[in-house]
Amino acid sequence: MYELYNPTIKKIEVIKLEKRLDEELLYLRDAPPEYSEVPFDIEAIPHPRGAPVPINPIKVKLNPRPWRERWERSNLIGFEIMENCVTPKMWKKAQLKENCKPWERYDLVKKYRESVPLKDQDEAYVHFTREHARVEKEKVASLDRQLKAKENDSDVTE
Repeated sequence: MYELYNPTIKKIEVIKLEKRLDEELLYLRDAPPEYSEVPFDIEAIPHPRGAPVPINPIKVKLNPRPWRERWERSNLIGFEIMENCVTPKMWKKAQLKENCKPWERYDLVKKYRESVPLKDQDEAYVHFTREHARVEKEKVASLDRQLKAKENDSDVTE
């Protein structure tokens, strides 16, 4: 692992520009190192400006269990799980939608966003911004009064 900040670094070059099938690549921690290591003798592959970034279609084969997360439950497509790592019961349970993100069952804000019409949301935001502005004005006025009171007290004592 390399430090990202080092004052002696003068230049950073892109050796190879590519995307993976997924945005989240945390599963690479549970994969063999050849999927995330870069050889030191690799030649730089130029990428023309404005050209789309190529996608690396390789599907990573995960190491046998134990893993850091339950990857069979995720909706990621950039990895393959060996058949003997996950039992049929685990696969069946992984297919249930509520197991992908179990915390969403308790996410009140998400439920609110999904159920309240945009018109009502806009009204609520307008009300919130008005109240927030009013409270901020009161805070500023209170601080001004406190400053003036301190100035008056210091004038009286002098």
